[in-house]
Amino acid sequence: MDRSRRWFGMCRDIIVLALYGFDVVNATGEQMSTWFKLELGDAVMAAPVLEALKEQHATMYGTLAAESPPVFVRYDASGGLHCEVTVYFSPAAESLASLNHAQVCVAPALTGVSLLAGSR
Repeated sequence: MDRSRRWFGMCRDIIVLALYGFDVVNATGEQMSTWFKLELGDAVMAAPVLEALKEQHATMYGTLAAESPPVFVRYDASGGLHCEVTVYFSPAAESLASLNHAQVCVAPALTGVSLLAGSR
């Protein structure tokens, strides 16, 4: 029981540090990755924003770069009539995420997402 409480406390502290923009490292000194998300709402209204994100990505990272940072998109229709769109920026696309005021999030499950820009 004591071990699980310590583990929970460590996880909570890491999440708080990451939310406030501090670099968090694991036990071996490697930097942990921070993902970002941008909730765009309705898919019809999000289409122009998605196109703008693709253009920004190409401008920032190049169109031919085989290792350009991936940006993913998820279309979620589980909430009702309209499809909700969320864009996920990989840690390497942090500058693009910041430019678009994306929020820090946990890494998304990559099932059900599509590549919007970049390479996997």
